[in-house]
Amino acid sequence: MLNFTSDGMNQNRAAMDSTNFGVRNTENEPQSLASKYTINPFCDNISISVIHFLNDNAQNEPSNIYDQVIQEVEKSLFVRILKYVSGNQTKAARIMGINRGTLRKKLKKYGISG
Repeated sequence: MLNFTSDGMNQNRAAMDSTNFGVRNTENEPQSLASKYTINPFCDNISISVIHFLNDNAQNEPSNIYDQVIQEVEKSLFVRILKYVSGNQTKAARIMGINRGTLRKKLKKYGISG
């Protein structure tokens, strides 16, 4: 499974800069070009996790990575939002822009108590 954490953002950015995954040194480029290569901070942890996952599995071609990423992100999102709203599923569903029934179904799927 992939591992997503919220700590060490500066370390994650440094790790991204030290790899050859489309990140460029943009100090001397015009702002329009620099912004083209800037990673969205919201996605830093996901990008780092995917890079590590691919590097760790370089010997074998990974499969089903899309489903793994979606499930891990979804599960983490539900846990964090429910904590934010003190377990109120109606508020959680509204914040996420989904139906409360959909939320309840997903919570059951991931074994999360609301």
